[in-house]
Amino acid sequence: EMGTFATAWTVFTGVWTAGVVSAGAPIMALFSLPFWNVGFTMLKDTFQPLIRGALELRIERDRWTISKANGKQLDSGKTAKLQCFLEGPEMGQNYLVLQEGIERPLKQGGLTQTEAEWLEALISSYSGSAG
Repeated sequence: EMGTFATAWTVFTGVWTAGVVSAGAPIMALFSLPFWNVGFTMLKDTFQPLIRGALELRIERDRWTISKANGKQLDSGKTAKLQCFLEGPEMGQNYLVLQEGIERPLKQGGLTQTEAEWLEALISSYSGSAG
């Protein structure tokens, strides 16, 4: 949804800018710079997780899995043994940690305190663990 809108926004901005330049008003094309900025920011925010290798956590009744955005499974285990908690801040970052026994299949940084707490509560509600 956001990717479609970001693409449409940027294409429209490009068409508008090309029209203004071809009409002989290159100075007026400077008006489009903030729109280019917004378009590229939306595109970056939409597609950067895919480029960086976003992860998907799937929690089902008996099993959980962590997979890359391309579908490659990285880890899995039993839902009943999955624990979720917060660590940090370490070096200014909060970390969301998933743990099964002594294994830590995920330690995700780059989250705000609010995001980390929300994810912890959500994952804990599915896995039955208290953070």
